[in-house]
Amino acid sequence: RSYVASVEELTPKLEKPDQNNLKDYAITVHGLKSSSYGVGANAVGDLAKELEARSGAGDMEYVLAHNPTFLSEIDRLVDNIRDQLSPKGQVDVRPWATAPDPKVLAKLALACASFDMDGVEKALRELDAFRYDSQSQLVAWLKEKALSVSFDEMVARLKNLTPDEKTGAPNKSTVSVEAPLKND
Repeated sequence: RSYVASVEELTPKLEKPDQNNLKDYAITVHGLKSSSYGVGANAVGDLAKELEARSGAGDMEYVLAHNPTFLSEIDRLVDNIRDQLSPKGQVDVRPWATAPDPKVLAKLALACASFDMDGVEKALRELDAFRYDSQSQLVAWLKEKALSVSFDEMVARLKNLTPDEKTGAPNKSTVSVEAPLKND
């Protein structure tokens, strides 16, 4: 899983190689080479090794000719890894909801803003208890960001949700990250 995450983070940096980014390209390909060899993906590692050497030597023509094949092989490998990691024959029995509950999103935003790990985990568990007709990718993104403790990004995204993202229907409400007032 960490290989897939690493590849997904690095491959966009390889999509448009040019003379101005060839040094960065070589560094990124080096990382993918090491990671690929580390998981036993020797064919991808070998492609990366050659691209690293050629880009390091400034051979832009070679890089442009072979980069699409390299990216295609990485995509194929990642798809195969995902297939192997996905549970076979398991049915998702969670109930369906239209969209994530705005109240739970607000609790999550508040927990993130105050770095309340327990609150973040509780809100994510509540969100993950359902499958969604819309905004399932939002929940997946929030879970991913929580794993890397990217709470500022989470708060920014939650504050800037469009009405459709929060409720599945147009409205003017927003997710608040303000602490609730306590009654004395």
